[in-house]
Amino acid sequence: MKRIIILIATMVMVLTSTVYAEKPLTAEDYDIKSQEYFQKGNYDKAIECIQKAIEINPVDASLYTKLGWLYKEIGNTDKIIESYQKAIEINPNDFLTYSNLGLLYKEIGNLDKALECFQAAADIDSTYASTFVNIGSIYHDKGQDHKALNNFQKAIELDLSDELLYLKLGIVSESIGDHNKAIDTFKKVLELNPKNYFAYYSLGYNYILLGSIDKGIEYIQKAKKINKTLEIEPVITNRLFELAIQYSKKGDYDKALQYYQFLISTDPNSVNLFYNMGLTYNNKGDQYKAIECYQKAIDIKPDFAGAYKMIGTSYHLQGMKNSSADYFYQAGLLYLKQKNRQEVLGIIDILELMEPNSELSKKLKDKLYK
Repeated sequence: MKRIIILIATMVMVLTSTVYAEKPLTAEDYDIKSQEYFQKGNYDKAIECIQKAIEINPVDASLYTKLGWLYKEIGNTDKIIESYQKAIEINPNDFLTYSNLGLLYKEIGNLDKALECFQAAADIDSTYASTFVNIGSIYHDKGQDHKALNNFQKAIELDLSDELLYLKLGIVSESIGDHNKAIDTFKKVLELNPKNYFAYYSLGYNYILLGSIDKGIEYIQKAKKINKTLEIEPVITNRLFELAIQYSKKGDYDKALQYYQFLISTDPNSVNLFYNMGLTYNNKGDQYKAIECYQKAIDIKPDFAGAYKMIGTSYHLQGMKNSSADYFYQAGLLYLKQKNRQEVLGIIDILELMEPNSELSKKLKDKLYK
């Protein structure tokens, strides 16, 4: 009797183990196992499990999308594209996969394919601002800023509180030359974030291009207060430099000096700015300030003969004969070193006019003709 009971129990265990051994894993089981491997960082095993899930259920688009994500983890671009395309083939209304494929194409520089994917995503679901941002960004990269503008505007209609969207819209408006729209848009950025230095700078940039120079400088100065390392674009500094020279020629020295001072605040090591500001002070009659500017130019560029020459001029206008002659002589030595014979002769003439047969004039002549 005891042997019969043991035999029956053994048979039950064998049958039970056989049932369990023969029960196949489902696609869902493999999907779960893939996630477990993914969390452990074992991407090869995770991919293997998803592939087995696909073998069991080859019409599940989500499995191909997951396979694409896994291939992204190991950087296999061709396989990512292949997986996403298969997912879309199974489910042509897969908004997320179209979006992911668009991002991938954009990342590898295939803008046409990226645009095609994002537009397909927008056709499926037009309620996501990010889709229109992506479309607008691609058009901007392709140099089609009017189309970029339209898509950024659509994005803003869907999300009125996104600071970045307004920045993009402002940049594109500026790019197509609509500076008034750019100004309105960057002001909206500041409503959302009063500390956005780029919006302040962009406002200044656009005001200057519209001819509102003082207002433009005011906004750029605000940007500089927030970001002290901010560099001003050459198109702005060149424009202000030209205006400073024009104001100086017209006799509006104060306005010219205002622009020079602003420009120097953005580029404190510019020899040219200090020199030209010195010339403006010269013309204004403030020789003390002129000398100060020329000296700063010399501090930056010690062999700047022209600045020595102008300090000599400023001292001469103040009636300080000896100081004037010393600086003219230093200018002459520098011109001599630079092999600028014509300027050296000019300095000799100035020294002799100041004092015929002066010692400094003779010394310079000896050096020139030796």
